[in-house]
Amino acid sequence: MYRFQLRPATSDDLDALTALEQRCFSSDRLSRRSFRKWLKRQHSGLIVAVDDDDALAGYALVLLQPGTRLARLYSIAVDPQQRGRNLGEKLMEAAEEYALQQRRPYLRLEVRKDNPAAIALYEKRGYRLFAQTPDYYEDHQDALRYQKRLLFLPDNAERLHLPWVQQTTPFTCGPACLMMALAALKQQPEHIAELFGETKSKAFRKAEAFKSDASQGLSLLPVLAFFASEVAKKLGVCLDASDAVIS
Repeated sequence: MYRFQLRPATSDDLDALTALEQRCFSSDRLSRRSFRKWLKRQHSGLIVAVDDDDALAGYALVLLQPGTRLARLYSIAVDPQQRGRNLGEKLMEAAEEYALQQRRPYLRLEVRKDNPAAIALYEKRGYRLFAQTPDYYEDHQDALRYQKRLLFLPDNAERLHLPWVQQTTPFTCGPACLMMALAALKQQPEHIAELFGETKSKAFRKAEAFKSDASQGLSLLPVLAFFASEVAKKLGVCLDASDAVIS
């Protein structure tokens, strides 16, 4: 049984992180300067795993995208001698926990198209492929872009299998959220009457507040977004199509 301790990195880890990066990657390496920058900022999203001998066995680096509800798994590495010991999964768990602590319900990552082991791990953990970026890495390999919605379970812990409806323009977040919300309602029809009764009057008041936008054809959008958020609160799920825009 292999045991690892996970903790935020400290300045004492700089040499070990730099050496690990060299062992794990032949290109697209993080520089010593980059590691020093995050350590100097005491960025708690740089998580390291150490073994019983206090030797660095792996790390995960999670960055927070300002002004969004997104976190990004910027890099993850496991020492070649420590592979096959479930450490990658433990680092992923720590990365997701950190994202949630920072109030980021979505975690995104990129992975090389020719890395089936990493792809299998991400898909096993519930990540969904949403884009492919050609010529992303230094050696011109494509990147697959994945996202996981971390806040997904209702209060009764029963998983809802909802479609992910991506908004297609800056003005379609309301309809996209509503479509996801209605999909949830179809699975829990007992909530429909209650929700419509509670929400209808609030939605009409919301529409009155946005009458000035009617000439632009936008008055319905806040109502749709509001209704979707009410549905989400009732079902205990997280619906946010605006964060799902592929950039």
